[in-house]
Amino acid sequence: MTKQEFKENMILLRRQVEMLTFDLGMRAEFSTVNTMYRPMNIECYYEIRLEYKGYHTSDMFNNTMTFGTEDINKVAVALISSFFADYVGAISLRVN
Repeated sequence: MTKQEFKENMILLRRQVEMLTFDLGMRAEFSTVNTMYRPMNIECYYEIRLEYKGYHTSDMFNNTMTFGTEDINKVAVALISSFFADYVGAISLRVN
């Protein structure tokens, strides 16, 4: 995936995640990450941080990850589903 294709897909992913998290009352932050130590084939990183009731996760994407525009909804749903699986796991640890 080229750097431009990656950026365009991340814009679409951001919009999709924002729409889904809005209805759930979650907070989503998106940022580009500049890191000095990275493999030569990785041109850019993107971080998505999700937060809900004090619990947060952070996921990193880079331009070597391949997903097309037809996969945007699946990736957004997978991110949010993974977040809530971790959230429920953390709650169960506190309860026990």
